[in-house]
Amino acid sequence: MKKMMLFFSFLFLYANLIAQDQFTVNSSDDYPDIDLADKVCADKNGNCTLRAAIENANKYPDKTLVFFNIPGIGPHRIKLKKNLPKLTETIILDATTQKDYQPGCLQIILDGAEVRGVTRKQRIENEDLTPTGFKLERNSSGSIIKGFVIGGFGKKIVDPKGRIIEFSMGCGININTENNLIESNFIGVEGDGKTRLPNIFGIYVISENNQIGSYNENERNVISGNWAGMLISSSKNKIIGNYIGTDWTGKKETGQITGLDFSPNGNNNFISSNLISANEYGVEIRSSNITFINNIVGPDVNKNISLPVQKKGIFIRASKENIIGLPGQGNIIAGNETGVYVADRFNPKINFRIFSKNNRISGNFFGTDVEGKLDLGNGIAIHCVGSYSNIIEENIIANSDDTGILLESTQLNIVRYNFIGTDCSGNINLSNGVGIKMIAEDTICAYNTIHDNLFSGNTIAGIEIKNADFNCFYDNKFMSSSKPKASLSSSKYAISLENANENLIGGATPDKKNIIKNYPVGIKIINTKPSDSLIPLISALKQNNKFSACEQSVLTTFK
Repeated sequence: MKKMMLFFSFLFLYANLIAQDQFTVNSSDDYPDIDLADKVCADKNGNCTLRAAIENANKYPDKTLVFFNIPGIGPHRIKLKKNLPKLTETIILDATTQKDYQPGCLQIILDGAEVRGVTRKQRIENEDLTPTGFKLERNSSGSIIKGFVIGGFGKKIVDPKGRIIEFSMGCGININTENNLIESNFIGVEGDGKTRLPNIFGIYVISENNQIGSYNENERNVISGNWAGMLISSSKNKIIGNYIGTDWTGKKETGQITGLDFSPNGNNNFISSNLISANEYGVEIRSSNITFINNIVGPDVNKNISLPVQKKGIFIRASKENIIGLPGQGNIIAGNETGVYVADRFNPKINFRIFSKNNRISGNFFGTDVEGKLDLGNGIAIHCVGSYSNIIEENIIANSDDTGILLESTQLNIVRYNFIGTDCSGNINLSNGVGIKMIAEDTICAYNTIHDNLFSGNTIAGIEIKNADFNCFYDNKFMSSSKPKASLSSSKYAISLENANENLIGGATPDKKNIIKNYPVGIKIINTKPSDSLIPLISALKQNNKFSACEQSVLTTFK
């Protein structure tokens, strides 16, 4: 019985192999097939062009292989005058088969610079007019595109002052079917992996279950030099192992405005092991349930230097339930103006503010690496504004020029189990300016809980609270080190309160006490009007927290 099953399995596999049609592109011309009624891929000159190969492959419902064997010294540039046919059946487009191909030195260039651009109105009336390298539609699920340079689709021209004087939409790859694989491509750069050949959008995904990139470093995509690297407007896609914003080596910038953008429809996607650096904005998340782990955001591939600083490494905008890092699978986020920015968005159409909420930021290395050797701080590691119910836990938050965690006009967040100003051993000084800063401007900053964190080595204060009320701080250690006799702290204050009322510092039971050790001043209260409640407050602070070797446990300044 088993032998019979193996026999039929072999027959099925053999039948599949026989059923696959194959065409070999042998010309860089862009002529169509001269006779689609026959089974031969041939243009008017008798050659098989890429256009003719796709035309023929679209005739067959079974998987079709398209290989390359263009004679002469490469790279070979295919200059399109108009869009290629859409891929409407399953096609394996494999440009790695071209002679002299090797990772980092691609041989087939798909150049769309001469494809006529369209206005926004024309594009809305007929989307097919948009200059596009490859477009996957209808029955093309399961296709593979690999080994191509794809660039020149769409155009943006600016004047010396940066004002746009000409703009036409375009896209390197447009994916509208499922289960496709895009790997080993340079999208937005030339075959050398560094010279810009920009598209407006590198890749646009509007279907599910596609994979962009690979864990194999030789099969990664370089997606750089575009206006936007990738726009994802669908779910269940995997983005793995790509270099987004850098050249092929990962050591030099090529840059683009946005590296990776998830639209409000781009929910439930998985992003892992990518290098996302040298963009203006690394990642923008406007969707929900994104899992973002094991990525490098900001430094070069060796984590030695910061490439041109990204304004925001990760921008979570009016979205919820995203996961940025997991314990043991954290991201290295360093050298950005802001590492992770979590914010709301006002929608004027409905006259309503949409909040970011229930996002989890955990297990990441901000401003350093796993060993704590990298000194490449963000301006601010994490900035939450106009958002609520986010969890920030088990991160190393180090070397921030300004602030480790900034909670601005935000509520109901939990900050716990973080190492703020030190490595995970608690023995190495990795100073932030301020460990955690809480402020309220136009609205309240309240009902946040800060507990079980280690603060050490921050230059100004462990926690600074201004105009923020009804927050809770307990079981934190403000000390030089996790080792009782060590001394790393250089902060002026463990905690500073200014115009801050009804905050709970410590707790009624011993397990809720904050441990404050080796600070010139343990807790500083400033800009507080004297009242009958002030003396009981000071007494409560002394009772509910443990001070050791502080010159002064509580300092008050009346104004």
